[in-house]
Amino acid sequence: RRLRLFDRAAALAPADARTHHWRGNALAATGRFDEALAALAEARRLRPELSAIAADEAWQYFLAGWRPQG
Repeated sequence: RRLRLFDRAAALAPADARTHHWRGNALAATGRFDEALAALAEARRLRPELSAIAADEAWQYFLAGWRPQG
């Protein structure tokens, strides 16, 4: 149910980076990392200057098991 509220908030305010940011964190908390990373990428696209979004995106990549090559 809680995720549906985030989905609704994103539908009502698609240009609000905070909504996508927190939706991404909520999705990650449920293990839905692909969707979480997509939401965080949208938040970062909307507000690239916000370091909190970039930090959470990096953390979710880490939790999802992604490791840089090389």
